[in-house]
Amino acid sequence: MSIRNWFSFISAAAGAAFGLASGAPVEARSPLRPHTSSAVTVTRLTYHGWRDCARISNGLVEAIVVPQIGRILAFQFVGHPESSPIFTNPDLLGKTGADVKAGDWANFGGDKLWPSPQSDWPQYIGHTWPPPPEFDGVPQRLEIVPGGVRLIVPLSAEFGADASRTITLRPGEARLSIAQTIRRTAAPTGKGGLLPLGLWSVTQTRGDGTIYLPLNPKSRFPLGFVTFDNDSRPVLNPGKLPLGWTRSRALLMGQRDAKTSTKLGADNSSGWIASLYGGTILFSEHFLAHPGQSYPDGGCSAEVYANSGATAYVELELLGPLQSLPVGEQMTYDIAWDLHRLPHRPLGAVEAERLVRSAMTRK
Repeated sequence: MSIRNWFSFISAAAGAAFGLASGAPVEARSPLRPHTSSAVTVTRLTYHGWRDCARISNGLVEAIVVPQIGRILAFQFVGHPESSPIFTNPDLLGKTGADVKAGDWANFGGDKLWPSPQSDWPQYIGHTWPPPPEFDGVPQRLEIVPGGVRLIVPLSAEFGADASRTITLRPGEARLSIAQTIRRTAAPTGKGGLLPLGLWSVTQTRGDGTIYLPLNPKSRFPLGFVTFDNDSRPVLNPGKLPLGWTRSRALLMGQRDAKTSTKLGADNSSGWIASLYGGTILFSEHFLAHPGQSYPDGGCSAEVYANSGATAYVELELLGPLQSLPVGEQMTYDIAWDLHRLPHRPLGAVEAERLVRSAMTRK
């Protein structure tokens, strides 16, 4: 898919989609078109026990944002909650980080923003897991903006950084825009200092989908992708695909295996990743690829983690380029989500791939 059909670029004077701006407030500078129509509404509600949530709706699709846990917890066609691809953990409905034992991680589900690379977390917070609590666990501030809302991630002293996510809809489009910013406001207290940082969008989706991950025809990886070991380290030449995964010429297709957790990644230059539910509901995430820039995990811009066991979910992960971030500057990484209805239920994997590719090409 040509990403130009997805995004309108800002002028050169305003900077690139991924860039730095000195001394600006915590607000994403986005290449996405502005959202100003009154046809998009934002209403406050209690959602599954979480208070002060926001529903963003344009009458076609809606998203639900939960600031108490800093997540997007639904994205669906209006009136059809079954169309939402987002996983929400039924065991933690209405719970918050305050209900979790110190040092543990509460898997609420949903979509959130983390700093990358994970391999540098020990330099800042002393461990690779759980995530830094400011990015995952403590409440985030919610602001109403034209066409949607903004979530404000509080300052992480260890990283010396705060963040924001501006989540908006446009009228008549089944597309959610997410403009993301990390700003370094102070010298980090952690030992990581000014190591390069990136923005990492992690979306937990339902476990019943088929995932489509495009491969780069000029990949830096021998097989076009990497798998990860139990310590989240990339294996550059895995030898074979994990259980539940197959490959066409330039696309990986996979389903969650209930017995074995798997993670794989790619230096995706196509700018999209997708998953198909019930044969007709296609969820896709889109981003701008930056060839030649440094990416986490040996060069991955998109990754998939499929969880085994009773808690069935799949993570679609988008990773922005790594860049040094001096105090007082910020970087952005904008993404978009889309919901599609395929024209009919595909008759087998080959037709499913064709329909998915066609849907991506039209955008």
